[in-house]
Amino acid sequence: LKTCALQNAQMPSKRLMSDEEVWLRGAGGDMVITTTIGRRITSHSTPLLLLSDVLHEDRKTFAVMISKTGVARYMTDLLASIELDWVALSRREPDDEQSHVLYSSLMIALSRLALTECGWNTLAELALPEVLAELRVFSNPPKQMFLEPASVKKKGSPAELYVSSFEAVIQLCSAICAKPKWKRLSFKILDVVHSQRELLSQLMRAEISCRMMNATALLVQYIWDNGRNRICSP
Repeated sequence: LKTCALQNAQMPSKRLMSDEEVWLRGAGGDMVITTTIGRRITSHSTPLLLLSDVLHEDRKTFAVMISKTGVARYMTDLLASIELDWVALSRREPDDEQSHVLYSSLMIALSRLALTECGWNTLAELALPEVLAELRVFSNPPKQMFLEPASVKKKGSPAELYVSSFEAVIQLCSAICAKPKWKRLSFKILDVVHSQRELLSQLMRAEISCRMMNATALLVQYIWDNGRNRICSP
């Protein structure tokens, strides 16, 4: 994966065709479609989407390979390095669009990997929740979210792009919680939610309902209901 991404970094980007849209839906669902259809996609993200597709077909074998070859570490390091200008992304600046597609592709691949036993163990060892709580991509939230909270519902706005991207983080945390040993990471997962406390508080005060808020509420409720003994223990 790393070799493929680096060797093909200079290849020209392309527009997605209808058959590619079908394939992307199979690889990662609507989350990646909202960021790629009608936009440019680079070879950096193509191997990641292919990896997601293969994980879907053969989880056990391929997850072991990813874990043993160090690809999982490369993926988490790459995710941690991504930066985005949300205003530029809303204007569809090429560099930011490509970074956003790369981010979405990584989130899809990591979510698929987290649903495997071997992948889950590897991501836990790599401290994935801690990585998610400190992502650079969310270090500079758009001011629009705080001045106009309702803008999170305006498709393609900086606020909507930010919120939908954080929803991918919540979905990844939900995938982590799908495995039996998730309780040992419950505090770290709550730290991920807490990392966006200002945004969540603002949306709650403004009584804004959106998919990200609903997904976050379900995740926190699940942790509380099923990991209460661990959370409440001294």
